[in-house]
Amino acid sequence: MFPSRTTLRNSLLPQRAKLIESQLMTEFEHLSRIYLTLDLWTNRRMVSFLAVTVQFINSSWELKSRVIACIQFVERHIAVNIATAYEEIVMKFGIRGKVRRVVANNASSMVRAFDVCLPGLYGDEVRSEGSGENENEDALDILEEELDLDEVLALLPPERSSCFVHTQQLCIRDAFNDPSVRNSAVATVIHKCYSIVAAIRRSTVAAPFLKKIGVALQAASATRWNSQLTMIKSVLKDTSGVNSAIRLLGTKKTVEELKGMEMTMLKEVVQVLEPFQEAMSQVEGENIVTLSCITPVVFGLEHSLKLFTESKPLYCFKLANALQSSVKKRVASISGED
Repeated sequence: MFPSRTTLRNSLLPQRAKLIESQLMTEFEHLSRIYLTLDLWTNRRMVSFLAVTVQFINSSWELKSRVIACIQFVERHIAVNIATAYEEIVMKFGIRGKVRRVVANNASSMVRAFDVCLPGLYGDEVRSEGSGENENEDALDILEEELDLDEVLALLPPERSSCFVHTQQLCIRDAFNDPSVRNSAVATVIHKCYSIVAAIRRSTVAAPFLKKIGVALQAASATRWNSQLTMIKSVLKDTSGVNSAIRLLGTKKTVEELKGMEMTMLKEVVQVLEPFQEAMSQVEGENIVTLSCITPVVFGLEHSLKLFTESKPLYCFKLANALQSSVKKRVASISGED
């Protein structure tokens, strides 16, 4: 006999959660170094969540990964609230002094949350961009009056590293926002791609037609890595089929068929963006260490872009140049380049 929904929600699930938390705390008790990954996002219903994942090497030299929190985040997404939530989670699991590094995205609030700013030390005020240095010194002076140096260091937040995949996505975004690219024919044909996919996916005639011939158009999303590239590839998979589907839109046709020159442009876009997709796949892994891959991956990206520009592409030369500049600007500090 199965338990009722009420029993499951109010009794069995909380008991199971407490048991798992206890097992995790026992596992963490014997560790000296722990590394965390934080992610804060908002779903389509505008509900925010904070997830915390722990990575460590156990006594058997096995790389382990544990999700210790995935909670609804109801506070404003400011540094003090993020830092406070982080403190509550690591204190709950008894790992506060063991965390050596936190990997998170590049949002300014996430960056400031792991600056030298202790939750509660500044009350509820949000620090301005230029006030961090003096406040850090004041905070350390206050702490040093009451604690010895080891205790002060134990209270400071761990080092923060930027998520490399998120940084790459920002590189691509920066390149497409560059005026030389944003106002180009390449940007126009990519926008046309968006319109084609949206129109066909809404059609009760065109969508089933493509499904019947084995073509699945993928919509792009700003929150999914490489979704723009995936969308373009799905259109190029069978351009004649896509054009046939456009003709089936009939009087409701709001987009034109793809022309030969536009297909060539899209193929060049794929060529210049594919190395980024490969780079992301190289640094995404739950059971392998990927931090050491970043420097060679960045060199590989720079080399691919250099080869592409030297090949004198017909349409995407400006896009490649913008990507080169963005990679140099955003990724150099992560990869250790000067």
